[in-house]
Amino acid sequence: MSRIVTSTLVRSAAVAAFVACCVTPVLAQRGKWWEDERFKSELSLTRDQSTHLEAVFQKTLPHLRQHMRALNQR
Repeated sequence: MSRIVTSTLVRSAAVAAFVACCVTPVLAQRGKWWEDERFKSELSLTRDQSTHLEAVFQKTLPHLRQHMRALNQR
């Protein structure tokens, strides 16, 4: 393989990895990822695991909101 082709492949792979890293957080920000069918499927989450994640989220939500208010006041 020529040096130019190898360099192009490496750059393409780097760009693809970067895009993949950027897209996943954006998708996760859409809402509760543990309730999203795509994420549940990819992670093989059971109904019980998804329910447990929701319970943890609900338990920590007041704390998260408190931190968000403090952050917004700065």
